[in-house]
Amino acid sequence: MRRTIISAILTVCMLCIAFAPSYAADPAVVSISAEKGSGTFYMNKAEGGREKVEINDAIIVSVTITNCEEADVCSGVIYVHFDEYAVSCVGYRSVTGGTWEVNDKTEGAVRMAFSKTDAIEDGVVMMAAFVKNDEDADTEITFRVTIEELLTGDVIDGDVPCEYYIATEYATYTDEEPVEPTNPPTDYLIGDADDNGVVNSADATWVLKYAAEIITNPTERQFIQADVTFDKQVKTDDATKILKYVAEIITEF
Repeated sequence: MRRTIISAILTVCMLCIAFAPSYAADPAVVSISAEKGSGTFYMNKAEGGREKVEINDAIIVSVTITNCEEADVCSGVIYVHFDEYAVSCVGYRSVTGGTWEVNDKTEGAVRMAFSKTDAIEDGVVMMAAFVKNDEDADTEITFRVTIEELLTGDVIDGDVPCEYYIATEYATYTDEEPVEPTNPPTDYLIGDADDNGVVNSADATWVLKYAAEIITNPTERQFIQADVTFDKQVKTDDATKILKYVAEIITEF
């Protein structure tokens, strides 16, 4: 009898281990970037629902989540914080698919809650468009991202917290002219930040880890190949551009 009980307990334990939800092999990487751009966005209407708006030459802030290949990230709550005296939010959109909602009434922040029933693809998750309240103001505009919640799992296992870290908490936008690009030698594979012979989302993760000073000793070749904006720097803008290339939004660097 005692042996039967012990055997049953061991069986239950093994089943618990087998069906327990698992995290990604590495924590998800959350980052933020800001650059000038245009696109289709949405705004909440006073009477409810959303309306589509076309926005030109605004400050586009993008929140990116990478390194989620091995975990189903199905829901989250993201905040983009901004100086409400310097800029106003004029639109936002989710790039995850699934269901999403935005609270644009939060003071000095845009709050997006999103939910999916499958894995989120690596790349841009949320975008928000801003305009300067004083177009002639010669100041830098700083945005910040925070995560209230990031969950992974599925309906059977139940949601569990997703491990993540924020590679770049701040993104600064300025109207200064960009540095004139200098094209690299032709024998380099531009975008291949980890120098393994292919350009994929892992290269964007490498760039974000470098920007977060987790990677501190890149080779000269890795640095050159990671600098897809050709401004002699490796930062989150390079990761965003690599992800756009992988997603075939752009076809060349």
